[in-house]
Amino acid sequence: MEENKVLKEFHGDKRLNFTNEQRKRLARKGRKLGLNGLRKVTTLVTPETILAWHRKLVALKYTAKRQMSVLRKSQQEVRRMVVRIALENPTWGYSRIVGALQNIGIKRSKTTIANILQKEGIKPTPERHHLDWNGFLKSHWDVLCATDFFTTEVWTWKGLIRYHVHFIIEVATRKVRITHISCQWNESVILNVFRGLLDGIDGDLLRKRYLIMDRDPLFTKALRRLLKSCGVNPVRYRPGEPLMNIYAERFVKSIKNECLDRLIFVGEASLQKAVREYAAHYNEERNHQGIDNNLINPRPGTVIPVGDPQAVENHAEIARTGRLGDMLNFYQKKAA
Repeated sequence: MEENKVLKEFHGDKRLNFTNEQRKRLARKGRKLGLNGLRKVTTLVTPETILAWHRKLVALKYTAKRQMSVLRKSQQEVRRMVVRIALENPTWGYSRIVGALQNIGIKRSKTTIANILQKEGIKPTPERHHLDWNGFLKSHWDVLCATDFFTTEVWTWKGLIRYHVHFIIEVATRKVRITHISCQWNESVILNVFRGLLDGIDGDLLRKRYLIMDRDPLFTKALRRLLKSCGVNPVRYRPGEPLMNIYAERFVKSIKNECLDRLIFVGEASLQKAVREYAAHYNEERNHQGIDNNLINPRPGTVIPVGDPQAVENHAEIARTGRLGDMLNFYQKKAA
């Protein structure tokens, strides 16, 4: 205490300028003594000043934490944006990505972009420019169809016969067309089927540029030549890779699980009816998760807009349309 008095006498009334480190040391000691303890001791500063320093240090501690948290979130958002731009634009180099970020108010260097992409396992432009299968599908979404067969067993007077059903599906809309059902297929039959699909007036492959198919022997060289002559490029995926034709494969799974596996067919006519009925249900009455749970081709007046204040609340005003003995159901508002 006496040393402090002597120091004050030498210094006079001039205000002391403490460093941040000195303030911290004084605040820590002053906090332990408390207000009453500080007043008993003649200190270099008043007790109130020391306690005010302590409160500011505590606030600064948590303010810094919040600032670090905000900064961390901001860096994560920038990282996600860099990755998104790189994946959506495989031909863009680091400089192009830097420019795109500047357009949305983010300033980063090429080195930072390169480090982010390297940590995310994204290759540089020359290697990233290679178009993968998903990229191919998205690039040709509206001009892309897929085709395939599925089989089912039918009881006939000759015994159990395997029938092949051929179909095509529009990848963008998921619309399915059943083209032919038969137990006897050859090159002549498949060529006739595709001549109808390639019709220049109302063919399902009109204005389509690509047709995904597997390596089934029925998809012959003659068929592929026919497709190319009409401007449709056949895309044959690798053997043992059914996921490369995932939209067609998903339709096969749906029709088997929801229809074919639940019925016993006696005669070709029963199979024809079941497949045609399911195709109509699939295209007009079935909601599809792949297209935001919507209908592919709803009939006018069958769908009530979500959130419509006049939406039906009375169950008696709802009609059910059943197919195949009410195995496939569709619910709609009754006509006025």
